[in-house]
Amino acid sequence: MLLAPAKTPRDIVAKLHGELIDILALPEIETEILRLGMLPFENRSVEGLQDFVKSETVRWGKVVQQAGIAGSE
Repeated sequence: MLLAPAKTPRDIVAKLHGELIDILALPEIETEILRLGMLPFENRSVEGLQDFVKSETVRWGKVVQQAGIAGSE
């Protein structure tokens, strides 16, 4: 997943997303991802990735709060 500034035009985001999907589909890239011990991520839409980041922020925010480390940065 790549991140871009919040106000990046949607056509640019779509172009970047498409290019990333193409790159990740290359056999040598897939092999390297696995070699590095990473897991391939299912191909989600831009909106699906935005929803994923939001849900993970909420999920891990609760962990940080419960651990008492919120605001420790």
